[in-house]
Amino acid sequence: MKSGPGIRIAVICALLALACDASAQYPFGKNKIQYTPKDWKIIETEHFEIFYYPDEIAVAEFIAGRSEGIYSEYARFFGLEFDRKIPVVLYGTHHDFKETNIIPYMISESTGGFTEFIKGRVALPFTGSYGRLLDVYRHEITHVFMLEKIRLVMNEHRRYTYNHPPLWFTEGLAEYLGRRRRDSESHMFVRDAVISGKLYSLKEIWRIEGTYMMYKIGESVLHYIATRYGEEAVRVILENWWRSDKFDLILRRSLGLDVEELDKDWQSHLRRRYYPAILNRRRSAEIGEMVSARKISFEVQPVCYAADDGGERVVGIGFGLGSVDIVEFERRRDRAERYLPEEELWRRETLVEGERSTAFESIPLMRSRMSMKGDTLLFV
Repeated sequence: MKSGPGIRIAVICALLALACDASAQYPFGKNKIQYTPKDWKIIETEHFEIFYYPDEIAVAEFIAGRSEGIYSEYARFFGLEFDRKIPVVLYGTHHDFKETNIIPYMISESTGGFTEFIKGRVALPFTGSYGRLLDVYRHEITHVFMLEKIRLVMNEHRRYTYNHPPLWFTEGLAEYLGRRRRDSESHMFVRDAVISGKLYSLKEIWRIEGTYMMYKIGESVLHYIATRYGEEAVRVILENWWRSDKFDLILRRSLGLDVEELDKDWQSHLRRRYYPAILNRRRSAEIGEMVSARKISFEVQPVCYAADDGGERVVGIGFGLGSVDIVEFERRRDRAERYLPEEELWRRETLVEGERSTAFESIPLMRSRMSMKGDTLLFV
């Protein structure tokens, strides 16, 4: 059968419509620029493929040397064995890490690593601390094992569409297994929330979804489950994943209570644990002054110093209007001081605006520190 020019034009138009711009398929930034080519190498262990470039051979060997021990530990915990090797991609700097095309999305300064859910690839940057690298690596490998556990359970029961666990459970499990022992920082976040009355319930945790506080709350809940019901209870929750699409019902089948009941028991446990800690302590308002009443995030270890003119000043890293800045608070010393409320006794001034120039493209909030030498502010 012959086709006329009208049909050919229609076909060409249809093909052009299908060949849409790749940038339209993903959010802006999908096609990230690779500023320097990488000569990728690979180290293979029994259960891992570790990709690296030659400059980072020491980091790759560090990860390779600990991978099989982590695998054995997690295989026992989750009760599974992989029939494939787990791919791990290492980057020598956070800047290189942000160039990755393993995922199409832009990566923030606060991202310490990620697990790509479709192929189970783990990507990590090395930021100078081997201890930090190992914590993040264990965290991400937990995600890989949890996803594989759910996949195997669902396949065994011939269920091929399913929901993932709520984010507080997913990240809480990764924090729990990644660290094994809760450090002082984990206790600090949860204790402060309990004592100040700002602890989010599991029903309301969606309000802080994705924040560091959510990670710490999830970790606390997982510790509570493992302590009260035994570590095997965590595995039982995953093994019952096929029974329902609702996390509430899976939890009741596994632990005998739903999310609301678990939340009440967990919060009661926290109050019994942390309330006695305030008996011999004073509130911060009783021992210090409020520097700023503005609801801004502020770095927890600011620099306090006395200026040459006798004034008192506090310098720290805080969120400004859409950026991370270096901020100074100076105590007022004028006649109006006696008439001002406490929260207005300190003047606020932005010393350095981050993310506004090539000199300060970013100020990493969690990794940067400042100190004083004489009257000179030092920033690292």
